[in-house]
Amino acid sequence: MSDTYFTDFKMNNRDFGDVVSSRDQADIAISKGDLLAVSGRENLTQALIHRLMTRKGDLKELGHPEYGSRLHELQGQPNNERTQSLARLYIHEALGREKRVEEIERVEVTASTANTMTIRIRIMPKGGESLTLNMSQTLA
Repeated sequence: MSDTYFTDFKMNNRDFGDVVSSRDQADIAISKGDLLAVSGRENLTQALIHRLMTRKGDLKELGHPEYGSRLHELQGQPNNERTQSLARLYIHEALGREKRVEEIERVEVTASTANTMTIRIRIMPKGGESLTLNMSQTLA
C-alpha cells in the first residue's frame, strides 16, 4: 500500500499562514544531518495538506497550473458562513484533482476564533481506509 501513496521528503508540521524564516524551522525535516522520508498514508496526508496550502497557479511554471487551492483568497474575509462555504468549495476543488483520492466524504469548516477557521476533512483514498485531516486557516 505504501507504493500507492508514494514516498517523499518529510516536511515539518505547519499551520496555514505560518511564516518560516529561520533555519531552525525549515520545511524539510532533518535528523542527524540526513533528510527524513515519509511513505504511505502519512505521505498522502502530507501531500493533501500541501496541496491545500499551496496557492493555485504557483506551480504553473513547473507544468502544474491546476495544482494548489484558492484558500489564500479568503485572507481578510470575515469568519462567517459565506467564507466557510467558500472554504469548503475551494477544498473540494483542490482535493478533487488529487488522483489518490477516491472520494471526499466530508468537509467541516467552523469558526474557532474571530480570525481562524478549523477545518476537518474526511477522505477515502484509493485502495485504502478513510483518512481524516485536521487543520486551521487564519483569515487575518
